[in-house]
Amino acid sequence: MFCSIIINNYNYGRYLRKAIDSALGQTYAECEVVVVDDGSSDDSIAVIQSYGDQIVPVLKENGGQGSAMNVGFEKSRGDVIFFLDADDWLEPTAAEEVMAAYHAGVSHLYYGLEMKTPEGESLGGFKLELETLDQGPDAWRAVAERGSVNFPPTSANAFSRAAMEQILPMPEADFRIRADVYLLHRAVFYGEVIALERPLGNYLVHGSNHWFKESASPRRKKRLGLSRRNPKQFQKGMNQAKQKFDLLDAGRLARDGQWGPSALERWIRLRWKQLLSAKCLSATHPYSADTVKGLSNDIIEMSSQLGVACLSLRIRLFLTRFLPSSVLSVFLFKK
Repeated sequence: MFCSIIINNYNYGRYLRKAIDSALGQTYAECEVVVVDDGSSDDSIAVIQSYGDQIVPVLKENGGQGSAMNVGFEKSRGDVIFFLDADDWLEPTAAEEVMAAYHAGVSHLYYGLEMKTPEGESLGGFKLELETLDQGPDAWRAVAERGSVNFPPTSANAFSRAAMEQILPMPEADFRIRADVYLLHRAVFYGEVIALERPLGNYLVHGSNHWFKESASPRRKKRLGLSRRNPKQFQKGMNQAKQKFDLLDAGRLARDGQWGPSALERWIRLRWKQLLSAKCLSATHPYSADTVKGLSNDIIEMSSQLGVACLSLRIRLFLTRFLPSSVLSVFLFKK
């Protein structure tokens, strides 16, 4: 059984050698290392070329992380595919332990991820949102029940080639960054999921990490009254939530599954965000098919299906629909 470790890199030449060395240093012999450079302008290409034929180099114009993963997969030969960010690295036995656990019918394997400082100090293991691990042949059912996934970021995941052939290539324009979102929200619907709790990957926290900056930001304290939000950030969060929900919906439909109550509650919250955006931020609202009336009706219908008491909901919807957007915006959004 053969595996491929695909390293995606963009201007991370200062970290890249450690990532490549960790991939080449695996105790599992039947393994190739594919390094995709996404149009770097630093010394990344020199680092890649210094390895000669030890690796499969792929040098391309800049197109984003999604495009790098697409091309890396095209160039790979493995039955199991590891995706590794260029600023992270693997433990020597990562491939060996994953390949020992893999069998036909598995679509996704994930493992523990240790967070490290540039000085090598451990910041502890990456904490999943939920303590209960999604695993087994019916892991997708738990995902459809919640309307969310519970997996670690890129460098703690491996996927079967059979699953990747069904979901790749991913839409490159939509995933210039956060391409692991696409993989983690799609692969779960194409086979069994295996969770290995031992840390087999290392996540370098160096201040420029996209995931770390988002997840490590302090949570806003709840206050009495309304918390006014930045319009740009509000719509960005709405876009990301809808993107994830749409990916899960495609997988759910492919399995002929049903949303659970928790997923439907998430769906209602998303529709509320779209409603507020369409009403108050119409100039930059990204979904042309959205109407205030249509979104309001969707929310009422879904709330009724969940058995939610609708009187207060209808009052809020009435105020949202008929108050001038200028008035609503004063209470909801910062200038």
